[in-house]
Amino acid sequence: MKYLLVAIAVSAASLAGATPTVGNVTWRQASNGKVIVGYELSGAPAVVTVDVQTNCSATGEWVSVGGSALYGNAACSAGGDVNRIIDSDGPHSISWDAATAMAGTAPIAGGARAVVTAWPLDNKPDYMVVDISEGPASADRVRYYQSAEFVPGGVLANTAYRLASLLFRKVAARDVVWTMGNACEFSRTGDREAAHPVTLANSFYIGVFPVTQRQCNLIYGSFYESNFLIDGDMRIRDRLFYHTYQPYVRGETYYPDAPAADSLLGKLRALVAGAVDFDLPSEAQWEFAAKAGGTVEEGSWNDGTPYAATSDTFEVDGNLPGRYRKNQADESTTCTSECGPSSGTPIAGSYAPNALGLYDMHGGVAERCLDWAQDSISSLGGAVNAKGPYLANGQTLGVNMVVRGGAWCHLASACRASSRAYMAPASTGDEQEAGMRIACRNGLK
Repeated sequence: MKYLLVAIAVSAASLAGATPTVGNVTWRQASNGKVIVGYELSGAPAVVTVDVQTNCSATGEWVSVGGSALYGNAACSAGGDVNRIIDSDGPHSISWDAATAMAGTAPIAGGARAVVTAWPLDNKPDYMVVDISEGPASADRVRYYQSAEFVPGGVLANTAYRLASLLFRKVAARDVVWTMGNACEFSRTGDREAAHPVTLANSFYIGVFPVTQRQCNLIYGSFYESNFLIDGDMRIRDRLFYHTYQPYVRGETYYPDAPAADSLLGKLRALVAGAVDFDLPSEAQWEFAAKAGGTVEEGSWNDGTPYAATSDTFEVDGNLPGRYRKNQADESTTCTSECGPSSGTPIAGSYAPNALGLYDMHGGVAERCLDWAQDSISSLGGAVNAKGPYLANGQTLGVNMVVRGGAWCHLASACRASSRAYMAPASTGDEQEAGMRIACRNGLK
């Protein structure tokens, strides 16, 4: 397939630092159908992405050929100096097997162009993919894509994002004023969920899915099993105690220092050669993401559907997009290793996502956060509560940390985006409930 070839460059806005510039974009198509896109980067390091557009529509407007044409098939995916941080000036190149990608489609009647975009490091693209398969540590394990449409293989269709890769969504939080807590529940919960305005200082990335069993084992190595062994690889990981993902309790002496090197989070940081500051989300970050960037109205689940509870216990709510106690084959609060994936923790991605494309933020597992428990949430103003007492050996004196989102064995009332629950860092009770979703700032402003 031959094209009338043109090319353009785009530079995304930097929010604080220098703005990188892409120039001298060219492309050529070889006789074998391979398209080679050349470009030059200057001004500052950047994440570089590419799109291919045509003007064959009735109006003559330029439209994308679609992310699936660029990344739907590994054999023809765009490769080279693209979808990663490019930190050197000068000429670079991108290759794309257009003949394979566009096979079977009608010839393009008009022209086609490559659109190369440079994203400053404080305003990276919306999606980040981290390869956690076995192999040497490298910052090159990290890739970026401009939208869900460009995520290779599709967010949900490509099971790699629940097995040997981690998929993250950028949450634009900087300077957004939103309501943390839930005024609808104030009379029942007091100041523990008091509605109050919060403005987060930075945007951040957060996992599209909670960590699964396979992902946990790849990052951390072999260790004690999950409670749920049948079809376990893509099931949300349970039994994640504090000493697994960060062995010492990070009170104000340690936070915001990095997690311990031999923890799950420390090993994940090492796997990408320190390129990304992986951590737990704060509870304010978690709630902002669960509420789809603060846009979900009070009294609604994270996909925007209103609560349909018959009482303030939310014991039964058919609108809840998640796994909870009354919404599974086995309604008990315990489950043996022989239970199938319709009970216990679900396979990640089994329920509808919210408007940001985040899955399983209601039910599934209670997701651990950075914060120590504090009933007066409004006094924090969205800041991390890092002032929990601790002992050097990691044991605590009856002090709890925050978990969010509820679990498969909880009632629907505990699975609301504003619901706050507490769990001891070294808790060995309720061991089927606790899991995690990874977050990071990754240089975003």
